[in-house]
Amino acid sequence: MRAVRFERDGTVKFVQVPNPQPGPEDVLVQVLAAGVCHTDLHLLDEVKAGNHDPLIPGHEIAGRVAKVGSDVYASNVGDRVVVHFEQPCGTCRQCKRMRTNLCENGTTLGFDAPGGYAEFVVAKQTTVLPFPPNLEPALAAPLGCSGATAYRSVVALGQAGEGDLAVVIGAGGVGLSAIQVAKVHGARVLAVDVREEARKAALDSGADLAVPPDRAASAVREI
Repeated sequence: MRAVRFERDGTVKFVQVPNPQPGPEDVLVQVLAAGVCHTDLHLLDEVKAGNHDPLIPGHEIAGRVAKVGSDVYASNVGDRVVVHFEQPCGTCRQCKRMRTNLCENGTTLGFDAPGGYAEFVVAKQTTVLPFPPNLEPALAAPLGCSGATAYRSVVALGQAGEGDLAVVIGAGGVGLSAIQVAKVHGARVLAVDVREEARKAALDSGADLAVPPDRAASAVREI
């Protein structure tokens, strides 16, 4: 298959590599879209500096299930799915506590396992979720990264709900996701960013008010 690889000299190359094969509890996903996270740019710098081995990056992935392992029960060939980049073992102490992000034995797609800048990627069946047919893969791909991060912050930890005020500081990729998650859960949203274009994007994403930092304190009383 074709893939993109970060090389030690700082170049980004198209390469031919063998097609990955899923294990018994894995799915093989044909990649339809893969986002560019700022972390990918940091990773390229790390590879160039010799602090990380050359690799196939890409951890914001959406695609179609092309093949399933013999023990897969949660996915079917043809499913369109978002792939979460964390690939936990499911059996260690942290996984049993539902803290899969702290897995002691897992891998991370696009970091220490081949990522989504390729035609195909292998993922555990427990880390893929279907997305609606009316959602474009390019819009679905970031949901496994910025979308999941925003949901954990706003809902799982922040418990934002109807009538609450959520203040989102920084209207970048994760911030814009947080705005949308908060609005879906009925919260009012104040976005704070130094950049005018970011404040406009925040309003376009559903924020009730978007202000520069020097107006944040007074805006809390206005909204």
